[in-house]
Amino acid sequence: MPTFGTIQYDDSGRGDAVLLLPGWAGSAVEFGRLRAELEDGFRVVSADLPGSGRSGPQPREYSADFYAEDARAFLALLDELGVGAAHPVGFSDGGEVAPGQRRRDPKRGHDLQPAPRSHRVRLGRRQVLVVAVDSERRCSSSCCRVDRGREFEMAAIVSTVEVAGTPDEVFAYVVDPDRFPEWQAGVLGGQLEGETAEVGAKCTTTRRIGGRERTVVSELVRLDPPRAWGVRGIDGPIRAAVDVTVEPVPGRRACKVRIDVDFEGHGIGKVLVPLLVRPQSRREMRGNMTRLKQRLDAAGGSASDDRGTAG
Repeated sequence: MPTFGTIQYDDSGRGDAVLLLPGWAGSAVEFGRLRAELEDGFRVVSADLPGSGRSGPQPREYSADFYAEDARAFLALLDELGVGAAHPVGFSDGGEVAPGQRRRDPKRGHDLQPAPRSHRVRLGRRQVLVVAVDSERRCSSSCCRVDRGREFEMAAIVSTVEVAGTPDEVFAYVVDPDRFPEWQAGVLGGQLEGETAEVGAKCTTTRRIGGRERTVVSELVRLDPPRAWGVRGIDGPIRAAVDVTVEPVPGRRACKVRIDVDFEGHGIGKVLVPLLVRPQSRREMRGNMTRLKQRLDAAGGSASDDRGTAG
């Protein structure tokens, strides 16, 4: 595996160059399937961020302008490889590096934006990645499902679990943003504006993404206690749509909880949602539902008794 300085990278394929950068603590190995499909029409350069994955130094000391340092490092890598310009595709911290490259040398990186010509690569029997390149070599990407010649959005992530408690108890706990950190991976805090929940209220959640704290704002769009609750993201490149349904189990003090999660991408989010965000969310939801069940079962359905609730 080639190395440039402390950066581990892969370089394969032919055509317009695409630079794939993972997030903090991630590895370009995660792009293996995408790389294999893109190599047919593009030169694909993927690399681990300095101090992450297979790249050194580890541990790394992060300065106040480490994004700029990384941008310089990857521009130097492109120089070493003889790449004049590349279409950047970055996840999390990898997505922060590309703007730095364009600021330092606008001709070296192209914005992700709509383009008239497309190159389609199949990621699976029903999944297709569309990479479009226009006459000025600008690039955009999206992912869809294909069935008999028709394109559909990829299905939402649906998770269900049976937990102890009455519908009122379970609903109050599951939809309380203050309790999200107790069972949702990566959530540091949550807050619903106002003293009582109502449709139109804003929900603010702080999450750790790529080693950084990021604030996500959603709007409450559905409230039917103790049965249904739903929010929709209203800012940022990745906007989540979450719907919670609580149904009593006949004859027992228990409920079935169903959580539907989907994402809408804006800007770079159009690339990240199908390729990285949905797969990562699927993995996290399994752990989230396990922790949710453990919390409610251990409390006998009374986990919300000692605190105020969102509903």
